[in-house]
Amino acid sequence: MSRLARVADLLAPGGDGLPAASGTGIAARLDLVLAEVPALAAGVDRALRWIQRADTIDAETVRALEAAEPEAFAALLEAVVVAWATAPEVQAALGVPPRLPIAVGEQLATADLLEPVRRRGPRWRREGDR
Repeated sequence: MSRLARVADLLAPGGDGLPAASGTGIAARLDLVLAEVPALAAGVDRALRWIQRADTIDAETVRALEAAEPEAFAALLEAVVVAWATAPEVQAALGVPPRLPIAVGEQLATADLLEPVRRRGPRWRREGDR
């Protein structure tokens, strides 16, 4: 499993019938998000370079990235969550009906699309949360 997939699984671990990020083709989906939201690209690139230098990929690594590069972490988190939440497998598991492809230049994640994810609540856990 790639470093990106391992980090993405920490940010969007799945469960309760939802696939983990690595089960959605996260690298290709992330490319789609960055093509639609280029403002995230620099931060995501910085976060991925930071991750490549890390000795291991675990929750502590993600927390260290968030502490060391908060803007890069925020960009990576947003891009991964949008890529994951818009995956057909996730939408099907959430009961979101299939949608027509989104034309280039249109907004990728709309409020109605993300509403089931918001209702489900956060999945990211900080140390000590159980």
